[in-house]
Amino acid sequence: MYFTRNNFNNGTKGKDANKITLLKIYKATLIDGRWQNATELPFNSDSYSVAHPMLSPDEKTLYFASDMPGTKGQSDLWKVSISGDGSFGTPENLGAKSTLKEEKLSLCLPMKMNCISPLMDILVWVV
Repeated sequence: MYFTRNNFNNGTKGKDANKITLLKIYKATLIDGRWQNATELPFNSDSYSVAHPMLSPDEKTLYFASDMPGTKGQSDLWKVSISGDGSFGTPENLGAKSTLKEEKLSLCLPMKMNCISPLMDILVWVV
């Protein structure tokens, strides 16, 4: 399972240079009915937020929102490939049509999947 969590690990609150706690995407594994081994994804950073993951139906692409370097708006939609061994490619900005002017968003891809978001302020369709 991929999920967003604030940058709070092992009792320590991570902050950027402006003392802001950012968001990161983590992956957890279901073991004996419990989600365990939550690990940060390799493109997370203490300098920008990475949030709201959505996995493609074939589980080969992860879509997410971020204000990482290369972002054109306040936050953009990105995708990253997932290899068979579970490693990640280089995140790719989805372009000008995915630029967001608001910070609160919800991702929903039109690929026969449910859209679940804790922030229902904006519904974004990637076409």
